[in-house]
Amino acid sequence: YAVIEGVMEYDGDEDAGIRCWEAGHAGYNANSYSSTSRWSNSLAAAVEPDVAFVALGLNDFAASATFSPTAFKANLANIVTKIRAANPECLIAVVNSYERGDVTSPTHPWEAYVTAMAELVAGDDKAVLIDTNGRLLGWNLVDPEYRTVWDADKIHVSPAGHGVIANAVLGTLDRP
Repeated sequence: YAVIEGVMEYDGDEDAGIRCWEAGHAGYNANSYSSTSRWSNSLAAAVEPDVAFVALGLNDFAASATFSPTAFKANLANIVTKIRAANPECLIAVVNSYERGDVTSPTHPWEAYVTAMAELVAGDDKAVLIDTNGRLLGWNLVDPEYRTVWDADKIHVSPAGHGVIANAVLGTLDRP
């Protein structure tokens, strides 16, 4: 069980920099965040982010018999509502991740989860979709010579994969 919470990097003072809250919960899915307010309460009380990243879907897909794309989208919408309640001006960046390579017989295809994320942000001027799926694809879709972006577990990405994700984030947020 892994929990990373409260990572701070300051740029001269405590009102600037990068803050990572509620990241790195092993096995969490959209329902895990949708069904609790602990994280959103700390978001409202402790920080006023300019951007909130929501990178979910991998574990929902892995348990697709339990968490359908429809349920995933509803949980994601609830998460967005909680973020907006804490900070109405915050840009919400939904990261569509990539298809896990360890899921061999999903009940629902990965593309249905990607579509749910795209539908959620469509027409919302305070939300963007960061397309890492189109850059990384999935373990099973990539030629073996390009698998250096993946960890051996077929779920997580390597440092090179994190570089691809960083470029996707910068490419999306660096728009006028």
